[in-house]
Amino acid sequence: MRRRFGLQTLAIVAIVFGLPSATTAEVSRDSASLSAILMSVGDDADPISPLGWSPYRSGQTVMILNADGVVREDGRPDIAWRADGAPVVVWAWNLGTDHDIALSEWDGFAWTEPAFLTSGISDDLDPRVFVELDGTVHLTWWTDGTPSAVYVMSRPAGSGWLAPVLVTGPEESGRRPSVAVFDGALLVAYERASDAPGMIQEIVVATEQPGGDFAYEVVAATARADRLDAVLHAERGKLWVDWKQDEALIGYAEREDGAWAVASPLAWTDPSWIGVELVRRDVRLRVLVN
Repeated sequence: MRRRFGLQTLAIVAIVFGLPSATTAEVSRDSASLSAILMSVGDDADPISPLGWSPYRSGQTVMILNADGVVREDGRPDIAWRADGAPVVVWAWNLGTDHDIALSEWDGFAWTEPAFLTSGISDDLDPRVFVELDGTVHLTWWTDGTPSAVYVMSRPAGSGWLAPVLVTGPEESGRRPSVAVFDGALLVAYERASDAPGMIQEIVVATEQPGGDFAYEVVAATARADRLDAVLHAERGKLWVDWKQDEALIGYAEREDGAWAVASPLAWTDPSWIGVELVRRDVRLRVLVN
């Protein structure tokens, strides 16, 4: 589950501004109960620097995750929520020569020791996480290379991690994925180069098929050369994906009657991180009220 700006039984997300290029996950505790997750994000122009964890505040009631991340220049975190309201956090840990994907989650009293889910000499970057209601965790990331490759791996409820699965095809170069589960199907959205006339990149959604193969659908194309940051959302029986269409528009498309609808744009006038998130919030409201 991916919740943005929403109250929960045990946790809230607070967005705190004013720290330059800093991203932090903290947990504040009230007795034995989890009370808040605090994320502080620098208000840089797009694209926001993917580097820099830094504590927002400290004290006896705060359990800071990855306090040394700012020194290592780790990649930005992504957060999803278990059904009990506890967070699961993933990020790219900077080893100095490359990045590996790390995961930590709140066990009710503290953050678990970060688990490294990838290894090797290639850069594993920009992970995103999705948690099903039964506790199954899905993680996706991309490995920089020629070509760049998108992977997904899963941890079924009550079990261990399954082996990573390659999502992109052998001749395909994919970047910056996100993952969701909808109607029992695992889906991964990512950006790749486009061959369409006048277009530079496109958004692809890969849906896992029985047997483990993927079916690929091009949702939209754009002349934007910078990162698109496509994010899949599955909520209240709705599935949609949104992305940075260009410097003035956030594009989005909803899955309807088994097919992706024609992409729609919303104005994006604030190039900062919060500007992007506010438009994504408006997209969410539009989708859920229809």
